[in-house]
Amino acid sequence: MRIYLSGPFGKRKGLSDKQLDKNVQKAIKVAQKVIALGHHPEIPHLYWYVDKGWKDSPNEEQWYFIAASGLEGCEAILMFGDWKNSDGALRELRQARLLCLKVFHSLDEIKGV
Repeated sequence: MRIYLSGPFGKRKGLSDKQLDKNVQKAIKVAQKVIALGHHPEIPHLYWYVDKGWKDSPNEEQWYFIAASGLEGCEAILMFGDWKNSDGALRELRQARLLCLKVFHSLDEIKGV
């Protein structure tokens, strides 16, 4: 199953590059666990490496739409970390529900799928 990973990133909240990278590393760790369970993660956090240091980078709204477009090819979304306090994650969850994706809130929920 292809699963979109949705969790805190923080650029809109003004986090430092170090803090943003820490959130990306958390997403990568979740992705590794999803892969170990036999699934295929969509990891929007990795766009940070495309954006990082790019002087003419698109604005945050454009990045949101680029990343969230990955939802369309997924069968499910996994909400991880402190997603309830993430504007982007909440938007992704609403979009996932519009697309009728399965919604998971833990890796344990994915184990039996």
